[in-house]
Amino acid sequence: MGVSVNILVIEDEPDIRKNLEYNLSRENYTVTSVSSLSEAESVVNLNKFSLILLDLMLPDG
Repeated sequence: MGVSVNILVIEDEPDIRKNLEYNLSRENYTVTSVSSLSEAESVVNLNKFSLILLDLMLPDG
């Protein structure tokens, strides 16, 4: 049995966010994607993530 790797993608550009989610999912990662830091804050409080990919140029960041 493999270890589940949960990844959070925080990206405001829809095309980039969807592309990351698609490609990571194809590699059998569990992916949650959000478009803002406020969304990320609520998701992080409910889940454990192995990796967080963060767009450093977010409008609300």
